[in-house]
Amino acid sequence: MKKKQDKMNEFIDDYEHARAHQEAEENAEFELMETEQEDVRPTEDPKKEISSDSDESSDDDALPLDMLDDDYDWGGGFIEKEPKQEIESDDEGEIRRFHTDLKEGEEALLPIKVDGKIIQRTRTFEVKDEVEDENEEKKGKKEDDFSHLSAAELMLKRKELLEAAKNTIAVLSLALTADPQKSISNLKQLLDFACGKKVHSLIKMSIQKLAIASLTKVFADIAPGYPIRERSEKELKQKMQKDTRALVNFESTLLSNYLKFLQTLEKQVHYFTNPKQRLFDENHEYFKLGIVAARAMGQLAVKLTHFNYATNVISCVIRLATSNYHPLVLEACDSLSTVLKEDLHFKISFHIVKTISGFLSKKSNCISPEILSIFLSLNVKEVDRGEAKKEKKTLEVKKSQLLKEKKSKTESKFIYQLKQMEHDLKKIEASETLSTKMKYGTETMKNLFLIYFKIIRKMSTTKLLGPVLEGLSKFAHLINIEFFDDLIGSLEELLEMQHLSIVDGLNSVKTVFTILSGEGMALNIDPFKFYKCVFTLIPAIPFEKDNEIRCREVQTLVDCVDLMLNKRKKQVSIGRVSAFVKRLLAISLVLPSNQSAAILACLRCLFLNHSGLSRLIEDDSDVIMNGIYRPDNSDPDTCNALASSALPEFQKLLKYPDNVIARFTDNILNGCPSSGPKRLPPEWVTMFPRDWITSGLLKSNKSSPFLDQISKVAGKRKIAFSSKTLCSTIEFWLKG
Repeated sequence: MKKKQDKMNEFIDDYEHARAHQEAEENAEFELMETEQEDVRPTEDPKKEISSDSDESSDDDALPLDMLDDDYDWGGGFIEKEPKQEIESDDEGEIRRFHTDLKEGEEALLPIKVDGKIIQRTRTFEVKDEVEDENEEKKGKKEDDFSHLSAAELMLKRKELLEAAKNTIAVLSLALTADPQKSISNLKQLLDFACGKKVHSLIKMSIQKLAIASLTKVFADIAPGYPIRERSEKELKQKMQKDTRALVNFESTLLSNYLKFLQTLEKQVHYFTNPKQRLFDENHEYFKLGIVAARAMGQLAVKLTHFNYATNVISCVIRLATSNYHPLVLEACDSLSTVLKEDLHFKISFHIVKTISGFLSKKSNCISPEILSIFLSLNVKEVDRGEAKKEKKTLEVKKSQLLKEKKSKTESKFIYQLKQMEHDLKKIEASETLSTKMKYGTETMKNLFLIYFKIIRKMSTTKLLGPVLEGLSKFAHLINIEFFDDLIGSLEELLEMQHLSIVDGLNSVKTVFTILSGEGMALNIDPFKFYKCVFTLIPAIPFEKDNEIRCREVQTLVDCVDLMLNKRKKQVSIGRVSAFVKRLLAISLVLPSNQSAAILACLRCLFLNHSGLSRLIEDDSDVIMNGIYRPDNSDPDTCNALASSALPEFQKLLKYPDNVIARFTDNILNGCPSSGPKRLPPEWVTMFPRDWITSGLLKSNKSSPFLDQISKVAGKRKIAFSSKTLCSTIEFWLKG
């Protein structure tokens, strides 16, 4: 019995000893776990999520998906939302160590307690160089070393690598355009090529250029015809059908890669957008890569005006148009001009004008004439002058009056009038809902005229004046009547300046008469000085050596003549009109055939609108007024053109080698008939005079066959053949 009791006591002692040992181990382990939790406690907001390696990059998580101006950093470029922040710990990236003397490459394990003693355990591990790890992460894998190859072998190897990469890009691009949703993952690989990733340095630049060009075409082809909107978290958590989920994934992947592509392009074109860059090495690889990127930006601006980041792309193209490399400026302006020409809703047009206006306010010296010339491509035909608002207000007042007079009217009459009033109000409200285009067009022209007026007042001696005056002459009918007096006064001052070119002077006059032919008819302005200005400029046109500029001068001249003499035929005397006819005939004898045809088409319109001109072509000396015609007089009212005849000029033009000139002349001499053997073809009659310059209906556009004869006459008279002696020399030649 005693033995059993002793065994029992021994068992209990062993059990209690083992239990105490187990509790000690558990307490030590619990203390260690508490220490670990304290070490990894976040120093910032504990609610933030920890981003794992398997998650997508932060660029994909937080991409701005709208296409508003807020997405664009005007000082830099395409901006991304801040990525989710990772939780930082005090010991992040470090190996936990207890307060023991551990050697390099050793790691502490959980301790154990044996016979009341805590035993510290350790294990060894391999130590890697941190710098080597970083380099391996950046490179991914080492490039093949071809330094042992000869020059010929190196060229062959380069060709081999280039062909392989080209084939890969072609296959990826073809798959994307064939089935975008199924092959959308190919964008990532193409983007790596465009960024120069995973490409051997031997072919890096060439593949980057090829990938950029391919991606530009791919995005233009697979981008949907609508802007992709950002979906809320609630929408993303909703259950979706398989097709819907696939579409959402396709759109998000497309947009994230498109944004990265735009950022890549912007980095490449910084070589040109940097205002400090003034010298360009056209043989440098970065220059060639920048040119390809700039052209890609221009193509995306033209083809994806409806898509996300359209305003951002266009802003980048505008910065390219302000660079110091002139060929690139011309290409960027061509792209912007195409965008304006194809913009039917004027939202993008408004953005372009507003952005350029901002550039002009901050850095007027970075604006070139080519940039202002793009505004001539605007399609704005009318602006909102507030008539609809006034009409709506009037109807509302009438409606309130009708309601007040309800008692004094019969019920049926009141109901009829009320329905009619409501019908008119609904029509106006319906037109207001469709006035978005008008709204953007109006705001566009407001900003455009702000640019024009600023240049006329502050920079009238710069090269910017030419496109400004040309733009004013085109859009003068859209100017608010409040600015008419100031504008005409400013243009009058410009015409008195000596530095103004012929085409600028003609555009100034065209602007004035466009104003006076519309709402400006009520202005009390004597336009005689503008008539005199054009009359003085006409003889100088044939002496312009640049044929392209001369064509523009003739086009603007015939537009001015139409506004001055045809649109205002009731306000112009026949003597003034005949003076212009004589001068126009004089230059038609020395201009090339296409420009001479434009002048004759303009003269035919004058003869149709002013029946009194028939006396210039009648073969009767009694009709001619008394006095002497003074061809060199610069005043159209005192040169006495009706004292002369226009028959000698027309008879010379009948002998013109080109049949078009001869037929026009014959038609005018016979009273401009619309039927019979002397009539002109219908397509000739319906064509505007300015269009004859570019019509291509004439056999050749060479110089006049009479020019040498007239020059010899000037030599015999021992006078210089110039704009001042042109008319008198031609009169002398005709008499001889």
